[in-house]
Amino acid sequence: MTGEQQKLLHNLESEWIRQTINGDTHTFEKIYRKYAKTVYGFALRMVNNSKDAEDVVQMTFVKLYKALPGFREASKLSTYILSISRNVCIDLLNKRKKESNSPLENMKNEPVTVIEDVSELNQAVQRLPERMRACFILFAVEGYSQNEIAGIMDINAGTVKAMIFQARQKLRTILELEEGY
Repeated sequence: MTGEQQKLLHNLESEWIRQTINGDTHTFEKIYRKYAKTVYGFALRMVNNSKDAEDVVQMTFVKLYKALPGFREASKLSTYILSISRNVCIDLLNKRKKESNSPLENMKNEPVTVIEDVSELNQAVQRLPERMRACFILFAVEGYSQNEIAGIMDINAGTVKAMIFQARQKLRTILELEEGY
């Protein structure tokens, strides 16, 4: 996206935010339609369950609607939305861990059944720690820059870079162990 296109999008989103704050629910639907698919894709990769991902989308937009009056537009709306989504995903994963005695921890030493390469990689990604998984997904799958991820995750860009590097190393190790090298 060119600088001019980014400026036009920012102005359009600013208008949408203003109209939504003033009670125009149809305008909020435009925000939802624009970003729901991105939030769903991110959430699905984080929580690894389509029903939970749908719940994350709904919770994200409910929280966004309530939070819009406080949005200062210091960051892009997409960054703000994904930041909310990340928090909702982490809350859901923490709740899931408490309810099931941490099944992700129990999976660490279990072999993964290989159905296809993508499935193997998805399962390996699910075994990453939550913050590392979020950084990796936002970078490698969603295509966000390290600086954008830093804004979404509310951490510095150096930490993002380190987490992405560590995620790649861990994934390489997990996948090599699975293949028996």
